[in-house]
Parts: sequence; structure tokens; C-alpha cells
Amino acid sequence: MEGFLLLLIPILAIGLNFGLWRLSRGYTRFAGAAMFVLLSGLIASPLIGVLCWEASQFERSFGNTQGDALVSVAAGAFNAALALIGAIAAAARKPVAPKRASNDERVRLRSD
Repeated sequence: MEGFLLLLIPILAIGLNFGLWRLSRGYTRFAGAAMFVLLSGLIASPLIGVLCWEASQFERSFGNTQGDALVSVAAGAFNAALALIGAIAAAARKPVAPKRASNDERVRLRSD
């Protein structure tokens, strides 16, 4: 059971960052990158590390505690690396062009 939960952590990190990347399409370049850094890098990385720590603590023993701590730190660092890659990808992505109004919806000026 513990091995399954530890395999689920990277899948959770990848899914979270992919969802944020899709969500950042509607924002400007810098807002999308800032969203990645804030939500995934600063908030989700420690939470993923804690989740990994709690998943590995089903059978407590002093000998495994240091290894479990390293795995938890590695899971948080993995998510932080994915957040950095996502922030760079969001900043490098071309923003979505706004839809142009058709001739019927366009506001007519007096000079038209």
C-alpha cells in the first residue's frame, strides 16, 4: 500500500502542474508564470512533501525515518522543478489573441 501511495505522488504533481498550465492560458505571460510560482512552487511543493511524508509513515521505525524524510524532500523538489518548467513554459507561450468583433457587433463611430 505504501509503495502505491509513493507512486501516486509524482502522478499527482504532474497532474497538478498540467492543470495549472492549462489554466494559465487565459492569463498574460507574467501572470501565468506568477501563478505557477505561487500555487505550485510555494504552496503545493511543501504540501506534496508533507503528503509523501504521511504516506510513508504507516509503519513507523527510527531506521526508516531519515530515508522517508529524503523521499519527502525529493517529492517536494520534484514538484518545484515541474513548477519552474511550467512557469518558463507559461512565460514563453504566445498569448491567446482576443476574438475580433464582427461587423455587426462593432461599435460604429460618427466618422464611419
